Amino acid sequence: MSDTLQQAKQRGNELLAKRKFGPALEQFQRVVAAAPDDLLARQKVAEVLVCLGKKAEAIDTYAGVCEAYARAGRLLQAIALSKTILKLDGQHTRTQALLAELYAQSSRPLELPTGPGPTLKELSGELPTPVLEAELVEPLDPSSLRAEPSGPDTSGEGEEEVLVGVEIVEPITAKLPQPDKLPEFPLFSALKRDDFIAVLNGAVEVRTFEAGQIIVKEGDVGDGMYAIVQGQVGVERELPTGTRRVDLMVPGDTFGEVALITRARRMATIRAETPVVALRFEKAALDAVLDRHPGVVLALDTFYRDRLLANWLRASPLFRPLDAAERGRIKKRFQPRAVEAGDVLVQHGQAGDGIFLLLRGTCEALGPSGEKVGDLAEGDSFGEISVIRQMPATATVRAVTAGLVVRLHFDATLKKVLEHPAVKPLVDQVIAERLQRTSDLELAAKR
Repeated sequence: MSDTLQQAKQRGNELLAKRKFGPALEQFQRVVAAAPDDLLARQKVAEVLVCLGKKAEAIDTYAGVCEAYARAGRLLQAIALSKTILKLDGQHTRTQALLAELYAQSSRPLELPTGPGPTLKELSGELPTPVLEAELVEPLDPSSLRAEPSGPDTSGEGEEEVLVGVEIVEPITAKLPQPDKLPEFPLFSALKRDDFIAVLNGAVEVRTFEAGQIIVKEGDVGDGMYAIVQGQVGVERELPTGTRRVDLMVPGDTFGEVALITRARRMATIRAETPVVALRFEKAALDAVLDRHPGVVLALDTFYRDRLLANWLRASPLFRPLDAAERGRIKKRFQPRAVEAGDVLVQHGQAGDGIFLLLRGTCEALGPSGEKVGDLAEGDSFGEISVIRQMPATATVRAVTAGLVVRLHFDATLKKVLEHPAVKPLVDQVIAERLQRTSDLELAAKR
């Protein structure tokens, strides 16, 4: 952007802060005329139009920006702005219908699982991670506006409220993808058109967080899931040695998926490391949508299981060193298996042939004499030791309830992962930790 246009934007913001809405609008319209792809300037035009009481024009402008994001493959940003439109007009349906047309299942047939029992739906890959060209601009605080003498132009003076929306500062400069090549988004792309709109309108809200603010806290009961629209967050765990930052999440990442299924306690603290805009899916609101739209259930279940696997791969010491593309390829090699109560998945003393992740149900670990030495819950893995060392299993794992597991068979691909330069040093550490856990469980069972 030229210095002249940047100065026009800066001047427009100064005028807006002084409630000089007419002159501010002229500055932002000047920028848009010269740089139509500057979506932030177009959002500012919409914001000023709201201040001037021109709601219909503001909605049309916001809708245009929303469509630009949607057609550029930026669904989360588009959803965030669509919620601003709904605040202005709760009966507005055009934008939601456009998003559904582009991204809902009606536009791209869903490949349903086959075979016995529920299975995972393979997603198209990692979510796009937009590169921001500027820091997020916080929504304008109406209380910060102070009237100043504005000379001949007094447009907008006397307004008691200024309604503004979340500003997503990300100019679209790349060539827009074709509609049939838009990226899929977990959960949304698995929904049919009407279900998509119902979730968008009834279960999603936009939240903003300041840098350093805790979004969810480890140990609290979960009541919703978040998808990052803009900014980045740190994942922190409380360890014996103190609080430790164990991961970083960026736009497109989600967290808190388990809270959509059960009110389990949070496994980690999520803290905003920059100003953050996020979509929040509240469990109670989503439950209400489920009652009216049963078709959402399958999509939610598929989404939950896929994200549980993706999160485990990202957190596992064996797979964490791999980049997102490598983990995505490994994820597609996991094979689902429905299990019934009493099924033996791993037999003590027999050679293991894969790594298991429990996605649904519960299992128990049994010692050499059949004594119970521990319980396994959703998200727990087993079978690593016998696979890594190519040795007999140290415990029997048996299903307590019907459920679902996924198995990564030991083959050339897994062998290559274990020999990865970044993974190999961690193998002995993983084995030592797992053997110690097994020993502790056996000792506790004997007491």
